[in-house]
Amino acid sequence: MKKTFAFGIICAAALLGVVLYFFPKDMMTSISASPTTTTKQIQIGSTTIVAEVDTTEAARERGLSGRTSLAQGSGMLFVLDTPSIQGVWMKDMEFSIDIIWIDENKKIITIARDVAPVTYPQVFYPTELAKYILEVPAGFAATHGVVEESSIVL
Repeated sequence: MKKTFAFGIICAAALLGVVLYFFPKDMMTSISASPTTTTKQIQIGSTTIVAEVDTTEAARERGLSGRTSLAQGSGMLFVLDTPSIQGVWMKDMEFSIDIIWIDENKKIITIARDVAPVTYPQVFYPTELAKYILEVPAGFAATHGVVEESSIVL
């Protein structure tokens, strides 16, 4: 009985190892998302992305920290309780991002481009009160012609 149980545990661990080895990294990134995360389609010009929206303060504070990547066509949206000057830092980040601050009228007010993990503990801020913060893969704004004063559709 003990040998059968031990053999079962070893087989399960081996199977898990094989699955994790062959599982696409982008899928692993989305699996690591918080269970309190929902998704929302966001239209910026002619581009649509799917953004995670964290619904708890702890999830918002964690953001993309600890992940290894953010797939093209995806992002993370933070909805602030009230418009404010909310800073963003790169604590525990492993990849660069563009940070886009959006006002309550859904107009882009500030873009921090290609913000790298090595910038931590520097904090990046919008130039005006923001209601939303959108984090997307580095280079997204340049590639898709996203500029300040552009509008988004949530």
